[in-house]
Amino acid sequence: TDIEEKALHWFVVLRDDDAPESAWLEFQDWLEASPTHAAAYDAVERLWVDLEDHAASAPAEAPVIDFATARARRGKARSPWLGAAIGIALFPHDGTSPAALLRAADLAMYQAKTGGQGRYRFFDPSIEDNVQARAAMHIDVRRAVVAGEIIPYYQPLVAIDGGGLVGFEVLARWIHPDCGVVMPDAFIPVADEIGVLTDLTYRLLERVCREIREWPDTLTFSINLAPSQLRDPQIASRLIAILDRYGIAPQRIEVEITENALITDFGATKKVLSRLQKHGIRIALDDFGTGYASLNHLREFKFDKIKIDRSFLRGLDQGSKNEGIVRAMITLGKSLDLAITAEGIEEMSQWAHLSEWGCDFGQGYLFGKGMPAGKAKALISTGARGLKGAPRSPLRVAQL
Repeated sequence: TDIEEKALHWFVVLRDDDAPESAWLEFQDWLEASPTHAAAYDAVERLWVDLEDHAASAPAEAPVIDFATARARRGKARSPWLGAAIGIALFPHDGTSPAALLRAADLAMYQAKTGGQGRYRFFDPSIEDNVQARAAMHIDVRRAVVAGEIIPYYQPLVAIDGGGLVGFEVLARWIHPDCGVVMPDAFIPVADEIGVLTDLTYRLLERVCREIREWPDTLTFSINLAPSQLRDPQIASRLIAILDRYGIAPQRIEVEITENALITDFGATKKVLSRLQKHGIRIALDDFGTGYASLNHLREFKFDKIKIDRSFLRGLDQGSKNEGIVRAMITLGKSLDLAITAEGIEEMSQWAHLSEWGCDFGQGYLFGKGMPAGKAKALISTGARGLKGAPRSPLRVAQL
């Protein structure tokens, strides 16, 4: 509001220890003349208290009154929507030189950005610690990709009808020299951020091709591509070239994408996936029902499979709404001639429901966690598995 804008002006002027007495008199005149002087007092007091309180304890992120962009938003409907993130550093608490204060304010600003536009944050030493830790993580991930420390693990994929092994989903695991096995949530976003995710994908696929050459050729293998990778027009040809080099039939490979990839750049995504399909690689829509894909996307692009997200399998025995949602997803998939995989199967009762409703494939801890190539090969050769809460039962390689 105009009052808040004027309050900010006087706040900045009067925070200066050298502010002249005339400034204080003008400020008092403004308060007295303001039609809503109570609101004016409140606006100044909020700003003053916020900053003074920080001297004792820096607050967490808080909404910032967006004075700089208020006028733009009050303009015509076609005016651009502007936003701001503000970082604040205080002298001498956060630095005693202009360079130190600017650096502290800059770090605080980037931290504020993580909360979205219209936020501010005071500098805190922990922010710099986080920046340094993230920089170290960037270096470590880049090194791990080149060193081959990130390797494929294999999670079994089974036919719901009968439990036969039909393939594996390829999962990335970082075998860290100090931390042991690191899960992908900790390093995949970092690899994407620093631009090495596609290189990692190529390296993982090459290793998969080497490891599965002696495995039954009826088994299929699914790999995941991130939305950012699908904007690379060369990725399809590179993946196909790797398969050709190792003599792996493209029909054995399935590429999984999330719904978010469809809204990032549908045109570029469609071109890449169409080329993969043209060479025989199948395309699955992962985490179906959790993102932003619409039925129009299912109509516009011919997927081969949809994967029901694990979150929808919870509470199937408790009469939850998830039962109706899962059954509807299976019915939808069947009507579009799509194969259906359910993720996150952990209980025999879930398996029974999915079998009754006509789901095609399943994966989850009930059938096995992700495992290194040696254990996956042993699983295939021994033809046995242990189900949680159930006697050991045969896990045969299904003939598709």
